[in-house]
Amino acid sequence: KERNAHIGSSAHYNARPPSAALTKRFLDEFKWDVFDHPPNSPDLAPSDYHLFWELKNNTLRDIMTIHLESLAADFCEEGVEKLVPGYERCLNLNGDFVEK
Repeated sequence: KERNAHIGSSAHYNARPPSAALTKRFLDEFKWDVFDHPPNSPDLAPSDYHLFWELKNNTLRDIMTIHLESLAADFCEEGVEKLVPGYERCLNLNGDFVEK
């Protein structure tokens, strides 16, 4: 298939109608080539985004692990303690809306 020098290409990200139809008309109008988005494309994996790339750094990962582990027990205990009164209010109201 021949491409015109003044037009571009686009990856197809499996968009749903009606946006897919509108996008297809736009691409057809400008004669852009459309190629399917490859499933499980390694270059588009969430682990390769800028933030996650930094988390691959061993030093940063170790620091984050230590920090999260230090929060874990207290954080979880506090969260569970807040659940019980909320559940009791909900049960006492037979599932009706519960305000803070």
